[in-house]
Amino acid sequence: MNLPSRHAINFGLVLHELVTNAVKYGSLSSTGGHLDLHWSVEPPTDTGSPKLHVSWHETNGPPVAAATHQGFGTRLIRRSIEGELAGTVTARFASEGVSYKVTVPL
Repeated sequence: MNLPSRHAINFGLVLHELVTNAVKYGSLSSTGGHLDLHWSVEPPTDTGSPKLHVSWHETNGPPVAAATHQGFGTRLIRRSIEGELAGTVTARFASEGVSYKVTVPL
């Protein structure tokens, strides 16, 4: 399955933001840090289109504190996924690392 160009552009922006944050502040900023990135495509159902699922999980980086405000990067991620692509984003700021779950209809 090919990713439509609109999806590719928005995912490019989102992945760039996530990688930048991981390198500056997250798991990729420390020697032992680790990043797991997984994706899968859920086949279409009788009532819906196929869905792209993306999982981003950082571990072994500096301790994480929950964000106290919504900065540019968070707004970019939410607007790209929820606004432009009608998907969902769940962010988790656990002490062991940041994780994101993204689901987007294709």
